[in-house]
Amino acid sequence: MKIAKNIQIAAYGLLRPNSEADGTVYGYTMWNTGGFPVALVDVSYKRRVETKGSPIKVALLKVDRDTINQFDNIEQEGIMYKRILETVYLNDGDVTSAWFYQGVNDFWSKRLLQPKIKDGDWREFQKKRFDRLKGNINMNIFD
Repeated sequence: MKIAKNIQIAAYGLLRPNSEADGTVYGYTMWNTGGFPVALVDVSYKRRVETKGSPIKVALLKVDRDTINQFDNIEQEGIMYKRILETVYLNDGDVTSAWFYQGVNDFWSKRLLQPKIKDGDWREFQKKRFDRLKGNINMNIFD
């Protein structure tokens, strides 16, 4: 029996595979928590009026009900993150809807979040951070 993978997730952090982003969700600010990102609502963003600024780069995943339940457990849905249906502006110009894990302000407001990831691309942020770290390590010790 084939399991239907008909639930669409807009993944931006650890759930996002090592791939280019498929599109963008607007209206959030991405923050580094130390090991993974959180997208918090940008209160200055005019929802349903503008589609510029406050970007979060996402990959679209098609999953089944069991997988989304596992994701809800990983993301501590309702505590750390809230899964909401969000508009995704695709790179090819189309628009779709997908489930998106938005940070719960009550949880994250009590924690130190830094730095702000201005371009909303966790993969690019991680790559730049690793490249900076690599530049500060003497690789000759491994010769």
